[in-house]
Amino acid sequence: MKKGIFALLFWSCNAAFASSVILAWSPNQESDLLNYRVYWGTAPGQYSHSLEAGLSTQCELPDLYPGIHYYVAVTAMDIYCNESAFPAEVVSPPEASADQPQEYALEAIQPNPMPAGSWARIGFSQPQQHLVEVTIYNGLGQRLRTLLKEDYPPGRHQIYWNGTDQYGQLLPSGIYYCRLQAGSRYRVMPFTILK
Repeated sequence: MKKGIFALLFWSCNAAFASSVILAWSPNQESDLLNYRVYWGTAPGQYSHSLEAGLSTQCELPDLYPGIHYYVAVTAMDIYCNESAFPAEVVSPPEASADQPQEYALEAIQPNPMPAGSWARIGFSQPQQHLVEVTIYNGLGQRLRTLLKEDYPPGRHQIYWNGTDQYGQLLPSGIYYCRLQAGSRYRVMPFTILK
């Protein structure tokens, strides 16, 4: 299983203080898929819990505490027990906001410069539901990794990324570009990786 996989799609819960959420993601297209594994914890890249989700593309994460952000990633396992690289990490629950965004925005990646091997937060907002694509490019305009390509509701969102390309390799020091496309609109933000 060489490809990085799918993006997380959504979290849902029935009440503001629900102790569990439903997590869903787009499917892996590899023919030798055995199962999905879901990881979560309370700090970026540090997962204290995991579960096997079988071939289902959704699962319920139990015993979550209200008011705490959880960081989640999903990997795919093939029939040879090879596990895919971690995709972009998602933080949950989504933060509710009384004011709906009035424009499309891509926030500056934090931290910037980004130390190699660390996790960076990428925030974006949109006033309407659209297919959202978040992609990392190098200075030559070559696409290095698609972090997200899913339908997203209006609001403010954030994902986490560990500085790796589509093959799970850490990107070298340099200047890169994060591109957000929502519907026909796009924004580009430069950032630096330092070793």
